[in-house]
Amino acid sequence: SFQTLLAANADTSMHSVISWTPNASALIFTGLDGNRNTQIYIVNSAGQNLRPLTNGSDQKSDPLWSPDGIHITYSRAMPPTGYHDIFICNSEGGDQRNITATPNDSERYPHWSPEGKRLRFTANEPPNATLRLADTTTKAITTLAGEVYGRGLWD
Repeated sequence: SFQTLLAANADTSMHSVISWTPNASALIFTGLDGNRNTQIYIVNSAGQNLRPLTNGSDQKSDPLWSPDGIHITYSRAMPPTGYHDIFICNSEGGDQRNITATPNDSERYPHWSPEGKRLRFTANEPPNATLRLADTTTKAITTLAGEVYGRGLWD
């Protein structure tokens, strides 16, 4: 067995989620930029071509590839409250869209549905946490369950 250093800037304070592309050619993760701001990074599986997909000083976390490898979802702290919204972008970091845009709720831990058209996520913290579902096209949000204590998974 062997090990390859993929990146030295992983944000261990965020318990960085690492997500493979569906074809295992690259990974995305949460890392720190030169100003110690949290960004979403991409690096190929050989540890080459490390680059940020996001910028700015707001905190990003929970990155995850869509099942088809075309999009990435993540949560991002929004000013002025610092509450998180769920975003998606394309695999190059472009076309970043706020899917939830809820100023009074903090959404985290997005997971793609198996067909890649919806996102399941947790809003707020226990004991008031809810499990919600968002359509990535219409941005319609449905509450699935209240008073949840976990992140919930599709499978």
